[in-house]
Amino acid sequence: MRAPANTPQTPQENIASGPPISAHPAITPICLCCFGRGGSSLGWHLIGSASNVLMMNEEWHEAVFTDPISQMAHRAFLMGHRRGVPIAPGALQQALPIRQLMKNRTLAAIDPQEWREKPQAPYLSLKLMGYHMDLAPLIRAAFGQMHIVVMSRGPEAQIESLQRTNHTLQSACKWYADIIHRMEAMAHQEGALHFRFEDFLADPAGLIKKLYDRLGLTQPASGLAKLKSKPFGEARGAQIDVRNGSKMQVPFDQLADTLDASVNEKAINRLSTEQRAYIAQSLESSGAKAAYDRLVQSSATLR
Repeated sequence: MRAPANTPQTPQENIASGPPISAHPAITPICLCCFGRGGSSLGWHLIGSASNVLMMNEEWHEAVFTDPISQMAHRAFLMGHRRGVPIAPGALQQALPIRQLMKNRTLAAIDPQEWREKPQAPYLSLKLMGYHMDLAPLIRAAFGQMHIVVMSRGPEAQIESLQRTNHTLQSACKWYADIIHRMEAMAHQEGALHFRFEDFLADPAGLIKKLYDRLGLTQPASGLAKLKSKPFGEARGAQIDVRNGSKMQVPFDQLADTLDASVNEKAINRLSTEQRAYIAQSLESSGAKAAYDRLVQSSATLR
């Protein structure tokens, strides 16, 4: 089946030419609020593997911020957050042209194969990493509603992973604190769900079943999850194009055989005693450790 005729075919449309929001099919985003380098690709693709969920062919912020002006705004948004000057999206919620453009570009990034395989799917798997969680109100305003799923990860393993990018220990601790506070706030929204990356690694099939049951999602008839093939460990820094990268299909009941359940333990073991002490002191003083503990103990957490 072809994609709906009124669905934009390219993410390059402008505000003037985009069709009105009401012309699009009723689709509810399932927003995965997550860290980068914290299992986010697994969570995003596993939600998108459901038979009633559409999957984008690129990450949301890459699909939406495509033209020079929006890319400049995106850079300013991120820079402001890094300097402690968040940009409130409240006023933008009322701006119909921006909402329209955001929805058009989001729908345009849905994989055409997904439209053919799941023409009646009412949900869309959408990943909001890091500071992009602050733009969730814009997504809700554009689509009318959304479901929130928060995927957290313990501080030591997450911070160690960040250090293998362009973060120093100090900047990684600050970033973790900023994002975990946002995750806690997202988990307090009505109907939000939360799970830890650690709990997923311990029982991936069991946790995904709980998540699917709570969201009303159904496994595909094939019983296979579609995951992105990507390097891990020392090769984790390689750039993999989500749109053209290879995918692998794994039976849901064999996810545990595919994943390295010791990835967190290995990450923590790479930290020195001094680094672990710094992380503990930094997150204690920023309130991030308390925020993480409250998040884990919250009623949103899948148990």
